[in-house]
Amino acid sequence: MSAPLYFLAQELIPGYLNGIEAIYTPPKAYFVAEENPEVFAKYEAEFPYKEKLVLPGQLG
Repeated sequence: MSAPLYFLAQELIPGYLNGIEAIYTPPKAYFVAEENPEVFAKYEAEFPYKEKLVLPGQLG
């Protein structure tokens, strides 16, 4: 059995994808933090703290 194929698309022209037979299913990895918060917190704790910087010229 082959792995399922996924693609992400955003319709830029309203109605452009009308008639396309497809079902969008978000990949399970999108929800790992919600489904396993303790495991995700442990994973996140492995990374060193980084201070968020907003530098001149960046959108703030």
